[in-house]
Formats: sequence, C-alpha cells, structure tokens
Amino acid sequence: MSRPKAKAADLLLTGCDLRYRGFRRRRSSALAVCGRHISATGTDEAMMRLAGADTAIVNLGGGCLLPGFVDAHLHFKALVRRKTSLDCSAAADGKALLEILAARCGTAGADWVFAHGLEHRKSGFGALPPIEALDRVTGGRPLWLRHRSGHMSVFNTEALRRLGCRHDPPGAGSLETDGDRRSGVGYGMESWVGDRLRANRPPPTTNAIEETSRELLREGVTAFADLTVSNRLEDLAWWEAQHAAGKIYQRVRLWLGHDTLVQDPKLGPVATSAPVGIAGVKIMLRNDTLQPSAAGLALTLRRTARQGLATAIHTVESESMAVVLDALVRAGIPPVGPRPIVRLEHLNSVAPHLLDSLVEHGVGVCVQPAMMWEQGGLYWHTVPASERAWLFPIGSITRAAKTTAIGSDAPAAPSNLLRHVAAAVSRKDREGRTWNLRERIGAEAALRAITIQAAGMAGFGGDTGVLATGAFADAVAFEQPWPDLRRALERGDAPVPMGTLVAGRWHSWSDSAFHRRRPGKIV
Repeated sequence: MSRPKAKAADLLLTGCDLRYRGFRRRRSSALAVCGRHISATGTDEAMMRLAGADTAIVNLGGGCLLPGFVDAHLHFKALVRRKTSLDCSAAADGKALLEILAARCGTAGADWVFAHGLEHRKSGFGALPPIEALDRVTGGRPLWLRHRSGHMSVFNTEALRRLGCRHDPPGAGSLETDGDRRSGVGYGMESWVGDRLRANRPPPTTNAIEETSRELLREGVTAFADLTVSNRLEDLAWWEAQHAAGKIYQRVRLWLGHDTLVQDPKLGPVATSAPVGIAGVKIMLRNDTLQPSAAGLALTLRRTARQGLATAIHTVESESMAVVLDALVRAGIPPVGPRPIVRLEHLNSVAPHLLDSLVEHGVGVCVQPAMMWEQGGLYWHTVPASERAWLFPIGSITRAAKTTAIGSDAPAAPSNLLRHVAAAVSRKDREGRTWNLRERIGAEAALRAITIQAAGMAGFGGDTGVLATGAFADAVAFEQPWPDLRRALERGDAPVPMGTLVAGRWHSWSDSAFHRRRPGKIV
C-alpha cells in the first residue's frame, strides 16, 4: 500500500541556519508551516517536496533562523500609552524639565497631562522643581509625571486635589512632605492612581495598539507576559478581543495583581495553548517599606500554589531579597516540576551570599540586563564602588536559580530583547564601560533565556520557544549566519532581524529574503 501524500505546506522557509535550544549546533536548513504550527524541519530538498501550487517560499540566503523571542516581563499598555504621553527623558535638569512641560501645557485646560521618562538621579540634574513651579507651567491642568523606573511619580497641586490626597494620605504608597505641605513627589502610588484615572485616560487607539505590537514583532517578539500589577480579571476580555481582531500579533500571558485572589478564589491557570490567558499573580515588594511582610508574603505564596498559579515577586535589592527568602522558608513550598512556582523579578543589586540561597528554593529569576547598558553612567555615579560588582549579577543568578529568563520590563527599559542579550553577553554599557566580566554569560545561554526558558517562566507550554515539528510557527530570521550573530552579541551589538514568523505568518523587514510562490511568482 502506498504511503498517503503529505499535506502541502502553506509556507516554506529555506536556505537558513536553523538553531534552537542548544544553539551551538545547526539543526536543519528549512522548515515547513501548516496553519499556525511547524509541520516539518529538514533539508531544503526534503522540505521542497512539501511545496504545492499555493505554497509561499522564503529563501533566507544562509541567514540564521531562531525561535521567536518570548518577553517574560513587559507592560504592554504602558508602551501603548507612551505614544500619547509627554516624553521628559531629555530633561538634563529641573529647568529643562519645566521647559518641556510648559511647551505642552502652556495653555489652560481641564484635561490631565500625562508625562513620563523623568530621571532626576542623572549627573548634574540637581533638585526637582518645587510644586509651585510645576503649577505655574501646567496652566491649571493636573499633571502626572512618572519616573523612568515606574515606581516614583511627580504631581502638581491640581493633580493632588483631584486624587483627593492634597491633605489626606493616598490610597496606596506615600507622598513626600516639605514641612507641613506636599512636595508632589509620590512613591508606590502608580497602580492606585492608574485605577483612579481609568475614566480620565483616553482609551488606547486601535492604531496605537497595533503599532506597538508590530514594533515588538520587528524586534522578534512573538509572545510576551504582561506583569502590570494593576492587571485585573475583567481585563482579560479586552486582551482576548484585541488578539482576536488581529491588533495584537503576539500570544499573551497575563499576571494579575495578587488581590485578584480575593476577588476569585477559584482562579486557576489557563491551557498553555490558548492565545491569551492567565499565568499567575504579581506582588510588588517595596524596597522602602518592605511590605508585604514575610508572613503575609508566605500566605499568598501558599494560596497561589494551591490554585496552580505561579507567583512573581518584584525584588530589586538585598533588603527585599532577604524578606523573600524568609517568606519562602515560611511557605514551605517544595520546588517540584519543570516550571518554577515562584519567580523573582529583577534582582538588580543583591549581595552574593543571598544569591547563593536561591539554589535550595528552586525559584526562577527574570532579569533585565539592558538596564545596565542603558543606565550604566547613572549607576557609575550613584552606586558605591564596593557594590558595583553586585549590579545585574546575571552569571551568579544563572548558576543559582532553577531557571533564568530575560524580560525587557519595557517601557522601564529597552523593549529590544537582543539589546538585553548583548548586555548579558558583553557586560558593556552604552558608553563602553565593562561591568564585572565574571557575571557575563554565553550567547547560547542568553538566547535560551529569551526563548525556551522565557516561555516556561511566562506561562507558555513546551510548544513555544523551539523550532520543532508541532511547535507554534514563531521564528526570527537574521541576515547573519550563526557565527557572525554570536560575535555581534559578544561585541555588545544587537543585530536587527530581517523577518519575523508569528502564528505561521511571515513578516519581512528587509529586501534580503527572496519570496516567491510556486511556480515562480514573486510575492
């Protein structure tokens, strides 16, 4: 009996240097796509046998083909809002900040002024403008200016009045006082303010949503986890609608604020194959107040584990890391299964002896190396020389954690995941300084941290972050073959993709790839 003929492929990618998982060894030179999944991989000759009259063929000319990148930690709606928010990142000092604000807010009005990018710790910035100066340049309009870190904000008097905290304490976080009056500087208030202003903020336009998703796609991101702590259960329908309408190209995993457990104690994880779903809960552990306490944190960890959900804990420095370790001991959750039940976010500056304790707890860690690349000059001037070796200890984390992923934390850091990979591999900042080479990792390890390891930590299944038969047809193509791509990363460069494959659909960003349909029609 003759073997039934294989179904013709919808798309063939040929002439490529296909690599995944280990990355050192070339796996094949071509892959076939049927629908949203990879149907086969192999040689060009073998894959061409799967071509039919309507098969699209893309020849990559010997360039490297990697699995689609998975951003394990970003804030998508914040990226969308940046398109209408005032960018203040160029302000070199308080005077320049006031000039930027005045140019946008010089005329009187009732609408809120949303701004971002403040970085007052840079050399030469000086003091922040007093609240009276902010009142003068904003023309009576309420101002919410967010710090680059996302965890500090500056308000004018009208904003404090509308939020109801000109004299009374805010509903979350804290406000600085200057004598007996508010300075306008707040900490840890962002989620509370965001909830209060949901009705005041213009909804993101369809064009801005799709444009933001497409920008991520150009950088090779085919799936992501959104770890915005203000995410709520009721937001899930919005995400599903945007994905179904084709406005968000990537598959999405939401991590909800941990108070969601109170809203729905039966909340559980979504199927790993779903395009949009819930993966876990997010806890903000503030480094200034060290809240929630270790006991409260342990209680939440036990509850989420019982519901089959993972927990992500915002943990930046040694003080908060010590609280987390205490909570892990109190919670007594055994580190079972391939996916970590607890993941720690950031660990930007942690004492080495605390990192060694990660081994016994089986936690995952999500890091953002491009923060070092982007803010190296700031850290050089503000971090004591004795603690600079603690900054972004990617190598130590990789050795101690159950698994390590790289997430951009965009817009707090660059959204380009290859910029993060290059920083982890080269340990260079944008000004050319090299930071503690003992903490660098190899290009192969860094790429695993944005593909298969990131997929598991984000809440996707084993069919994400690999280029294998049956996996989702998500890939990133480069003009360079693997040896050249690896050398670029080791130099600290972030190569630009020539094309991205997402859910079986090819998007070309370059004229280098040759596209055609059989029997030779150019597409």
